[in-house]
Amino acid sequence: MRKDEVRGPVDALVYLVDCQLGTVCGVVGKRSSPKCDIKRHISIAQHGVNWMREHSVNFEGTRASDVVRLFGGDVNAWAEKFRA
Repeated sequence: MRKDEVRGPVDALVYLVDCQLGTVCGVVGKRSSPKCDIKRHISIAQHGVNWMREHSVNFEGTRASDVVRLFGGDVNAWAEKFRA
């Protein structure tokens, strides 16, 4: 989802979680990222994915849909494929 596609609070949640998952990709892929930062970013993204699932939010076409479809909603497992 792109920022210009946000039309309300639900879209904002989808957008921000997608951005957070992008951040997870970035920090996990850097050897210099502190483990506490990686854990924090993964935790934030995990909460977002959980909330979207709990509230039946449509997040098709975002990174969150890959997390759910390929890894059962486990952000940490999804992040493993980006580890440096």
